[in-house]
Order: sequence, then C-alpha cells, then structure tokens
Amino acid sequence: LIAHVLLSKYADAIPLYRQAAMLERLGPGFTRQAMGQWVEHGAGLLQPVYRELQKIVERSGYVQGDETPLRVLDPARPGAAREAWLWTFLAPGQRTVVFDFQLTRSHEPALAFLRRFTGIFQTDGYAGYIKALRVLPEAQRQRIIHANCMAHCRRPFVEALESGDDRAAPFLAYLGALYRIEAELRETTPQERALARSTRSTAWLVPMHLALTRAAADSALLPQSALAKAVHYALARWPELTRYAEPGHGHMHIDSNAVENCIRPSAVGKKNFLFVGHPAAGWRSAVLYSILGTCKLQGVNEWRYLTWALPRLADATTLTAHEFTPQRFAALTT
Repeated sequence: LIAHVLLSKYADAIPLYRQAAMLERLGPGFTRQAMGQWVEHGAGLLQPVYRELQKIVERSGYVQGDETPLRVLDPARPGAAREAWLWTFLAPGQRTVVFDFQLTRSHEPALAFLRRFTGIFQTDGYAGYIKALRVLPEAQRQRIIHANCMAHCRRPFVEALESGDDRAAPFLAYLGALYRIEAELRETTPQERALARSTRSTAWLVPMHLALTRAAADSALLPQSALAKAVHYALARWPELTRYAEPGHGHMHIDSNAVENCIRPSAVGKKNFLFVGHPAAGWRSAVLYSILGTCKLQGVNEWRYLTWALPRLADATTLTAHEFTPQRFAALTT
C-alpha cells in the first residue's frame, strides 16, 4: 500500500487528496494525513539508498546538472507559497540521478556538489554554475572540466528563424549536421565516438565558428536582435560547447537533454499537486524522485523495486544500504 501511494504521487503525479478519494471508492478509507505519514516513512526508509546514489554520482567523473523550480508553502506567510528548486545531477554512464531540494537558485547548491566532485560537469548557460566554479578553491577547480549544452545553443537560433530572420538558417544547418553525426554514433563505443568527432564533427565546428565570428562583426546585425543574442551566446561559450568533440571525451553527450528528461516527472507532478506543503518536507521529493528516476534509468520496474526494498530497508543499517539500490536490484533480477 505504501509503495502504491509513493508511485501514485511521484511517478503518476496523483496528489494525496485524489488518491484518498480514489481509494474510498474501492472501500478502504484513508485520510490524506495518514498517507502523508506513509510518504514520510517510505522516504525515510529510502534515505540511506539516496545517500548511496549521491556517492555514485559524485564519483562518476561525468555529471550533467540542471535545476527546476517548484512551489512550497511558506510557513511565515500562511496560505502563501514561495519558490523552491530541485537541483538535479545525472551521471549518464552510471544511469543514476539525484535531486537536491533547496530554497534557493543561487550558486550555493551547485558549489556544494562541486566541492565533492572531480571530472566533467555539463550544464546549460546559467550563470550560477559559472559562479560556483569561479569561487571554488583553485586546487578543486583544476579537477573540474566545465562543458555546456549544444541544445541550449540551438534554441536561440530557432527563435531567431521563427522571428523571420533567415540569416539563422545556416547556423541551424551546421547544428543539424552535428546532431546527425551524433545519431549515427549512438551505438558506438566512446573511443570510436571520440575518433569520429575529431574528424567529422570538427569539419563542421570549424566553419561554424568562423561564421559566428563573421556574424558578430557584421554591422548589419542589430545588437538587440534575436540572431545577435544567439550568436553572442554561442561565441561566449564556444570552448565549453565544443568540449564533447575534444580527445578523450567520447563518453560525453553533445547536450544535457538527458538530465532535462530526468526532470520531466517532477514537472508533471507540480502541475497536479501544485506545491510542497512545507519546506521541511522538500527532502522527501528529492529522495523519491531520485530513487524512481534511477529505477527508470536502470530499466527497473519501480513497483517491484519498492515492494522488494521497503521491507528489507526496515531491518537495514547504514552499512548495508548499498545492498538495496536500484542497481543492486537490477543485478539480482537479471
């Protein structure tokens, strides 16, 4: 029953009050308050597993980061809500995602993660990530390679073209060629991908950079136009945008769409249950979205995992939590 309530809320985005009404039709009557306690109990049991997932992501060597807003009721203003954030960190190679509930979109949550991380950190162009990297101690900053997302580079050019500026079309043609190469390389090894990118992708990246440079110097390009903004966005981030094509980075993605896909369940959820009831309850969303998101990435049936893990976690200790991760369940059931 607890597994059903957790999945209904965090996988199917059904608020507890709707679940209460649905169950009442079938006969059993459970209050929303009782189910809220079950959610807290289930999330509490899964907290040690969540910490194991954090360790996996922090040690992975390649992480994609993103953040998404959600509303939370403000205890200082009864009936009012404020904005909070789910910071998201995905390790694509380990197929593991963790969410971190925070009341701020400042650089602090990213900084806290980066203090414990070494490797490639891929994000969109949000300035909070830049600031987090800048304020890191020099020794730690040298251990991190920052990469950007080519999909975020593409979107402003699409907007420019849709606004009627045909000069954006050649840049979209370059980007289209780069994405076609990635589609062809999807089933190859990281080594094969790196080799192909060094020749085929570079053959498009070099002329694209020249075209961007020429466009930026063109007096006919109005500074406040959509195309000018797209061009300057790309040029300002060019080393980070092209990081994926550098030698030894064949395991990288061309963009951070994978982490955006992980955020989707929470985006659907907040349209249904609208807000988190209290800031102190935000950790439950972080834990459960992390567990269920990792189950999906691992190809694990979430229902089977929860009904296997929850009773075992009731008797587990922090020393045995690693035995109950979705990865462990996948290994036992294959």
